Amino acid sequence: LWDSLQRAVSRPFPRARLTPQMIVGFTDSRIYREMGAVAYGAGLFSPTIEPGDFQSRFHGNDERVDVESLALTTQLWLDVVNDLMG
Repeated sequence: LWDSLQRAVSRPFPRARLTPQMIVGFTDSRIYREMGAVAYGAGLFSPTIEPGDFQSRFHGNDERVDVESLALTTQLWLDVVNDLMG
């Protein structure tokens, strides 16, 4: 999964490298973990928005996800699935 994510991230951002991070908040992943599943989260954010501005967007109206970030993350997961499925 890690290698597939790296390849998918490299498509829109060729110089980017993945770094593992832990977010201290909670996500819906905890529900899946309680059921015994392994759950990860990954997303790409628009380079036009400052990193510090993203935190203020979470848990607001409609989570305030910009269209470019939504498109980047959607393509990320499509690329990961295609990579894993061969």
